[in-house]
Amino acid sequence: GNTPIASILVGAGPRSVGFVLDKNTVFVGNRDDLTVSVIDGSTCNATNTTGCNQTPPAILIGQFPKAAGTGNYFNGRRIVVDQRNDAVFIPTIGDSDVATLDGSVCTAAHPKDCQVQIVPKRMGGFSVFAALDELSGTVYVVNDDDGTVSLFPSSF
Repeated sequence: GNTPIASILVGAGPRSVGFVLDKNTVFVGNRDDLTVSVIDGSTCNATNTTGCNQTPPAILIGQFPKAAGTGNYFNGRRIVVDQRNDAVFIPTIGDSDVATLDGSVCTAAHPKDCQVQIVPKRMGGFSVFAALDELSGTVYVVNDDDGTVSLFPSSF
């Protein structure tokens, strides 16, 4: 039927999801605690739910975790993955940054390899949503507060 076959416990206020297909890794952006939960998609999916009963590792991506979920300081509404280089991009609202993870090594089995980097250039205010143009390898980030769109190469 239409009922879920499994549920998995993640961080506070999950709002976004992205996939690194060749590693079968699912990234869930937890809006209110500035983390990304890293799920092993090979053991938590529609045909194999054996890994769904374990809490996945959560990687802190925000710079100011004590401010998480207060005011406008939280994760954006989309995780973007460039499947060509397994680069994972997560906008963070409030500090106008985009956090990145290397999805080729950041997996549920290896959370210590989930080293967060921040895209060097700041985005505009309230960077809420990102998208990827796969043809040009360009990440676009909409900035709600200042009416702009920031862009940078996915291989920054």
